[in-house]
Amino acid sequence: MVIEKWTADGSDDTFSFRISPGALTTSISTSGGIGKSSKISVAPNVTYTVAEELFPAQKAAGWGAFDITCNNQPVDEDGNPFYSTFENGLSGLAMRANTTTTCLFLNSQTNLVIVKN
Repeated sequence: MVIEKWTADGSDDTFSFRISPGALTTSISTSGGIGKSSKISVAPNVTYTVAEELFPAQKAAGWGAFDITCNNQPVDEDGNPFYSTFENGLSGLAMRANTTTTCLFLNSQTNLVIVKN
C-alpha cells in the first residue's frame, strides 16, 4: 500500500495516518502540496481501514480531507468501489496479493472568519 497526500492550495505540512488492523502508522510531509509514503507492507486478503489523524493545530487551522480515492480495488457492477469513506478516512479497503494499492487523500484548509458588529 502507498498513501499519497495532496493539499488543494499547495500548502505544506506533515500529516499522520493510521492503518488498521495492525495499528500501523506513517507520516507524510508535503512539498509543493504533494507528498507520498514509502510502500507500506500489508497482508493480502485482509480488509483495512486507513484514517488521517489531524493534529490539534491542523484541526484548528481548518484542515480536512474532501476527497479520498484508492486504485486496485474490487468494484460493483456499476463501477463503484466496495470501500466506504468517512471524515478523514476510509474503511473496507481490500488488499489483494501481488498488487500495490495507492490511496490519495486530497485535503483543503477552510478558514472560518467571524465578524463581530
